[in-house]
Amino acid sequence: MDSRNRFQYRGHHHHRIDHVYLATTTTPRLPLKSTDNEKQGLIERRWRTLDDLIHSTDKLLPAQLPNLLRQILHGNLPTDPLILHD
Repeated sequence: MDSRNRFQYRGHHHHRIDHVYLATTTTPRLPLKSTDNEKQGLIERRWRTLDDLIHSTDKLLPAQLPNLLRQILHGNLPTDPLILHD
């Protein structure tokens, strides 16, 4: 899934495209490497379960991510990649 957002941060206009990937693993936490750009602006990166997302009080982008993930995990797979706009 791709989530596309436009926003202003530190006086600059940004167009952000987030790529959301679905993966299953038996290893609960995998190490992630950040790019130099991410190190400058990324506050946090997390691995999340569906239950975490459903009960989260965080602002999720895209907001419909928990419902979409639930549908996918129940076998309702889209035939084409999803592009989401908030």
